[in-house]
Amino acid sequence: MNGGELLVLIGPSGSGKTTALRMMNRMVKPDQGSITIDNTSICSYDPVKLRRNIGYVIQEIGLLPHLTIQQNIGIIPSVSGWSQVKIDNRVNELLELVSLDPEVYRDRYPRELSGGQKQRVGLARALAMDPSLMLMDEPFGALDPILRKQLQDEFLDLKQQLDKTILFVTHDMEEAFKVGDRLAIMQNGELIQVGTPDEIIANPANDFVASLAGSDKKFRYLDYLQVEDMMQSLAPSQIIQDPRSGDQINRFLEETEHQSIVVYQDDTYYLLPKDQENRIEENINQYEVSTFGTKTKLSNALRWMRDHDQYIVLILDKKQPIGILYAEKLLMQLMGSS
Repeated sequence: MNGGELLVLIGPSGSGKTTALRMMNRMVKPDQGSITIDNTSICSYDPVKLRRNIGYVIQEIGLLPHLTIQQNIGIIPSVSGWSQVKIDNRVNELLELVSLDPEVYRDRYPRELSGGQKQRVGLARALAMDPSLMLMDEPFGALDPILRKQLQDEFLDLKQQLDKTILFVTHDMEEAFKVGDRLAIMQNGELIQVGTPDEIIANPANDFVASLAGSDKKFRYLDYLQVEDMMQSLAPSQIIQDPRSGDQINRFLEETEHQSIVVYQDDTYYLLPKDQENRIEENINQYEVSTFGTKTKLSNALRWMRDHDQYIVLILDKKQPIGILYAEKLLMQLMGSS
């Protein structure tokens, strides 16, 4: 896993997802091989200290019914020797983070909470020691579909704030595409394929992965892909910033080895084809191109392109052009690899 990413383990029941997860904190001993965290074998850590410093969220939540919400969240800091003042402050901070008012929920008991509220408390408890690694075993699996979607959306917003490395187990492919940076497909205890959502959809490793991912129904996953997943990357040598004249643009076009270039001029982007018969003189407005941020949903981008009769857009990351999205090429790719 890469630091800061969310890797989803997905596969049918019995494929080894939860076992792999539990090996990370030594609740299950691996038969062979090694597991390292920050280049250090987990076997070199004291098991208790290791588990206290890895966040763990499970489907059943596992709140202790005889303890208040504050006591449930603060249980690991308490046994780790934190002062009560520090624990109180951390509990308040975490309850606010998961959208539960500390004044309202701090002194309640688990039986007084709804399923969604319990799940938020379970997440807060897993974050109590501010772990760099979190393990999440089907955290939303026991919730009804509407609440599940709501918590998935909240979790995605929260994920941006947390900056944690997360190993997330699910059996729901749509959930995997929605929350995961990368997916690890498992079958019969073996790792079959690891890739980004678009790699899994467009290039499944075998028929099992294709069937699991529903590669024959790619269009239903457009809501879970972002424009950066399917864009064509730009090379720095394709971009010219604030050219002095049309002649400079023409020379750039003549000398480039690429089929198109991007011109940034007067706070506007232009995408120019390499066409020796079509010189840029006074007016390049016909080549003006719209832009999207990298995290724009692919479905929203395609819908906007259709509605505005624009089939090529530029993708920006921190106001810098990094890619081009061609609607026609994208649709051909999705249809051609079905």
